[in-house]
Amino acid sequence: MPGSDVTMDDVKATEVIWGQSVLKLKGNTVRRDGKRQVQSIVKVPTELIKLHQDVELAIDCFFVNKHVFFTTISTKISFTTITHLANRTKEIIWVALSATYKMYLLRGFRIVVIKGDQEFASISDLVVGLPTKPSLDWAAASQHCGLIERNIRFL
Repeated sequence: MPGSDVTMDDVKATEVIWGQSVLKLKGNTVRRDGKRQVQSIVKVPTELIKLHQDVELAIDCFFVNKHVFFTTISTKISFTTITHLANRTKEIIWVALSATYKMYLLRGFRIVVIKGDQEFASISDLVVGLPTKPSLDWAAASQHCGLIERNIRFL
């Protein structure tokens, strides 16, 4: 532009540093149908399992556009899982938690504590039957599980 100190070299350097304009990319990108990706299983390093074998797991539910999701986060390794739920019944929540529990178990971790809101107290009788017999830490009726609340605010 006349009277501007910006040169074409400056524009080219900006594209190298920051990449192309996101708006331009979105306008030129053809939308494809979203296909569900196959879950990939990654081998967990043995050293990580040895250091953090006992897992403290925080659980919660959250909503996105009226869809309910079940999420977990482990305290030491900060591994997060998110699962879509059809509803928040005891049975559906238990299926989601069981799948997460098995995933940790198959990789060599032991869930020893499960923390959550009072809404999960209904599955207490099922949780105590798990092989690692995790202790339960349900927040008071008017409280929330702070650990998980801090970690899902990005949504």
